[in-house]
Amino acid sequence: MSTLFHESDVGAIDGGRGLFASRRIHQGTVVLRERPQHVLHANKHETMVCSDACGCLKHLRQNHPACVAALALGAVTRQELLAGEGISKMRAALASTASSVFSFGMPSSSEEAAAVECDTGCGQLFCSKDCMREAVGAGHTFLCTGRCQSSDDALCRFIVHAMQFNDNYLLVAKVVARAVRRIIAEGSNIDDEWKPYGRLLPITAASGQHSQEDQAAHALLLEALMSQPEIASSNVDIEELLPFYRFSALLQKFVCNNVGIRVRHPVAEKLSLNTDNSCLTLANQLADILGSELNTDDEDPLSAADLLDSPDFYWPPVDGEGLYLQALIANHSCAPNIQLSFADGDATLCISALRDIEDKEELFHDYARHASSSKDRRSALLQYGIKCGCELCSAPDDTDSSDVDDSDSEDCGC
Repeated sequence: MSTLFHESDVGAIDGGRGLFASRRIHQGTVVLRERPQHVLHANKHETMVCSDACGCLKHLRQNHPACVAALALGAVTRQELLAGEGISKMRAALASTASSVFSFGMPSSSEEAAAVECDTGCGQLFCSKDCMREAVGAGHTFLCTGRCQSSDDALCRFIVHAMQFNDNYLLVAKVVARAVRRIIAEGSNIDDEWKPYGRLLPITAASGQHSQEDQAAHALLLEALMSQPEIASSNVDIEELLPFYRFSALLQKFVCNNVGIRVRHPVAEKLSLNTDNSCLTLANQLADILGSELNTDDEDPLSAADLLDSPDFYWPPVDGEGLYLQALIANHSCAPNIQLSFADGDATLCISALRDIEDKEELFHDYARHASSSKDRRSALLQYGIKCGCELCSAPDDTDSSDVDDSDSEDCGC
C-alpha cells in the first residue's frame, strides 16, 4: 500500500481502532492521503480509465477535452488515441476552434498520450508502465484472463460467478492474489500477509450460515489459483492460505469497510468549475462539435447550458469501491469533524478537516453520509452494528423505524 499523509497529524490508537490528531489541525487541512489496497471499478462500460488492477482509476489522457472533441469530429479513432497516434490530426482538426480551450493538458507526444495495455492480452489498460508494473506486483497476473484458454477455465467461471452474485468475491481474489505474489517474490509468510487487515478484518473462524454462492465462489477461486503454473510450482499452499472461514470473514467485512469511490471525468470537472470564461467557451465549443453525438430527451439542440448544468450526465464519473486500511480506522459520528473526498483525479482518498480539530481529539467521519433520509441513515448504520438516536437519525419520516432490526446494534454515542 502506498500511503501519503502527514504523520504528525494522524495516529492510531494503540491496540484499538481510531484515528487521533497528534497536534492542532486547522479547518480545510488535508490530514491523510491514501491509495487503496484494492479497488473495484463498477462502471467499466461507461468510462476509460487506468485499470483497477493497480488501484489507480485515473482517467486516461484519451478523456482530455481535446481528445473528446477530436473523436466527435471523426478526426481520430479511439484505437489511434489509445496507441498514442493521431496527435497531429487532433491538433489540425481543432485548429479552427478556440484552440486555447483545448490546449491545456493536451498530450504533447505520442508516448505521453498512449495507454499501456496488459501484455498478457486481457484488455486492461493502464495510464503508465509504472501502473502496469504495480498491478503485476499486486498479483494481477494470477487473475488475468488473457492467459485463459477458454471460457471454461476456472478463472473465467469464477469471474462470471462473481459478476452474477457478488462482486466482493473479486475483492477477496485480489487480496489473495497480492498475498501469493508477495509470498513467492519476497518470501513472506501467510500470517504476515493477514496482519495489515487485523484491525479491519479479524481473521477468525466465521460462524453462521453461508450461501451456496459463497461456497461455489470459494471453490472456483481455489481451483483458478491452483491451476496457475507459477503457483503450482511454488511452495504456496492455497488451501492453507484461504480456508473457507477466511474467505467468508473477508467477504463479510468488505461490506462494512469498503468506501464508495467517485472520480469525475476531466471534462465534467472542468465544466463544473464554471468560474471563468474558459468554462463557457469550452461548453460552447463542445456543444457545437458534439451536436447530435450526445443524445438528449429534449427536442431542442444541445446547448452549452445543458453541458454546464449536467456535466456528469454527458461524461460519467468513475464509480467503484475501495478498501483503505489506514483511513477506515476512523470511527463514525453523525457530527463528523473530517470528510472523505477524491480530489487528486484518481482513487487516492483524501481526508480533510471540516473544522478546527484540537490536539489528541479523535477524528470521525459519517458512515451514512450518502443516505437521503433518516430511515436510510438508520439502515446504513445498522450494517456497522450502530444504533443512533441523534437528531439526524431520529427525524420523522414515512416509514416506521420498528421495521429495522437493531437487536444486535450498539449505541452510536454521538
